Amino acid sequence: MEQTLEKKSIHEDRYYRPDNFPKGLTRKVVESISHIKNEPGWLTSFRLKAFEIYEQKPMPTWGFFPNFNVDIDSYTHYIGSNQQKKKSWDEVDPEVLKSFERLGIPEHERKYLAGIEAMNDSETVYANVKKELTELGILFCDIDTAIREYPEIVKKYLGTVVSVGDNKFSALNSCVFSGGSFAFVPKGVKTPMPLQAYFKVTAASSGQYERTPLIADEGAELEYSEGCSSVQDKGTNFHTAVVELISHKNAKIFYTTIQNWKKICTTGPSNAGYVMKEAISLGRT
Repeated sequence: MEQTLEKKSIHEDRYYRPDNFPKGLTRKVVESISHIKNEPGWLTSFRLKAFEIYEQKPMPTWGFFPNFNVDIDSYTHYIGSNQQKKKSWDEVDPEVLKSFERLGIPEHERKYLAGIEAMNDSETVYANVKKELTELGILFCDIDTAIREYPEIVKKYLGTVVSVGDNKFSALNSCVFSGGSFAFVPKGVKTPMPLQAYFKVTAASSGQYERTPLIADEGAELEYSEGCSSVQDKGTNFHTAVVELISHKNAKIFYTTIQNWKKICTTGPSNAGYVMKEAISLGRT
């Protein structure tokens, strides 16, 4: 009788499971995120280099909080999803769907939007791109899909606007980012309708770190808006996003972020744009 053996990786114990991440930030946490996502080697190296910089950088003292301090190790930095990404709202878990409905994504708006992405904690749970975008050559998806399907574009632009070494929070995002949007509009093309994303934090004592590169090639126009919210009434949350706007010659990017956080949510986003000759990047918060 032939015996079936279960094949196990000799490195299996090096990584955490998606549903079993501890609080705190360590090299093992960073490696586990990259392993779970099955990322290419160059991106794993990018994350690990960012982790080294994060450990070396002091807490920033600029902005409205000169004495700002937060215990990063009190948070869980990755919350895995046990569901596959959906392309229809009817397929999304009813409880998750209800929470997004409360954030204000009505039926008529879903029909109007050219593209929409919904992220729950660390993973995208819903993504839909209208055929009209594809026909125009516009790329719009979550960052994890972009890494798999358009790796050369992501590699070319990732970290070129908000560098890993800019500050402690940019390094933090760079080593643990999960989810976020990716958009690329080719030369001379204009988004026919707004691209839109919703990011929601639900798990207590967790961090959310989306990464969003938005690229408008020469003469292109890109319009994108995002909504961010936390719904947890107990415990605290930490949110650090990085949005990179890249406008090539004679291109325009219109970026809007609407944020509605609970009082117990700490947020420190980094939004920045790199503008080529005679290009425009406008950000609204």
